[in-house]
Amino acid sequence: MQDYKVKILTFEKFHGRSKGAVGSSILRGDWVINNWDKASVWTNGAYADVMIYQKAYWLYHMQDFKGIKILDMCDPDWMREDIKLAHVAKYLDAITCSTDALTDAVKGMVDIPVITIPDRLDMNQFPVDKKIHENQATTVCWFGYLHNAEVVLNMILPSLEKNGLNLVVVSDKDFHPSMSCGIEITNIRYNIANAYEHIRDCDFVVNPHFGEKNFKYKSNNKTLVSWALGNPVADTVEDLKRFIDPNERNKEVEIRSKEIQEKWIMKISIEQYEQLISQIWKNKNTK
Repeated sequence: MQDYKVKILTFEKFHGRSKGAVGSSILRGDWVINNWDKASVWTNGAYADVMIYQKAYWLYHMQDFKGIKILDMCDPDWMREDIKLAHVAKYLDAITCSTDALTDAVKGMVDIPVITIPDRLDMNQFPVDKKIHENQATTVCWFGYLHNAEVVLNMILPSLEKNGLNLVVVSDKDFHPSMSCGIEITNIRYNIANAYEHIRDCDFVVNPHFGEKNFKYKSNNKTLVSWALGNPVADTVEDLKRFIDPNERNKEVEIRSKEIQEKWIMKISIEQYEQLISQIWKNKNTK
């Protein structure tokens, strides 16, 4: 199968959300399309040889479409009963997942191929100039959906106060802690047009995970975005202390920039998709 057309139906489009409002649809829809000449966004009536349903559980279309069908999952939605996975899988050729933990869970529920295609980066979305850290850190950033981490943010405030660090929260809602611990907290409403600029302006990013619901299924996409913006990511109190030093931050940025090029550019995801589609095509035509 050489020349074929791929259409991607994103969660954002399927649910009528505004452009740029859903992180997973950007990472696993728009950025894939930006880097894959065979792929484009699904539109009603458009021809496709391959459909990728990005967190879009449209059972009627899956039943009706005659080409190759791939469901892309980035959350354990069956836990909220958003999807009867075993039933949906009857109409699919394969499922892709954002993490190995998600892949392992899904494999136990379906009888079709399930593979991990991690979140990766469209490097055209990030500054080309290298960020140089020159001063002791004074401000850290946390970004994401606030409901995922209100408890976590309240728990890290004492450590920020102890290390003389202020907090910028770039999110869909404002963070109002039970106790501020005397640190300055700046809330910035997330907007894809300028969110990366606000994140990059901070000295580094904090991304603790303790107590976060369904953490084992979470992608590392916030970490990857932070690295691409030139900011180290502190997952622990030890990291937080270390990254106050600008030399430590610069060393971390150098290491992570190389890692991104080796493991986390979108080209690798496209290669995985093409290999999967080729294998599905072969299986269909040898039965």
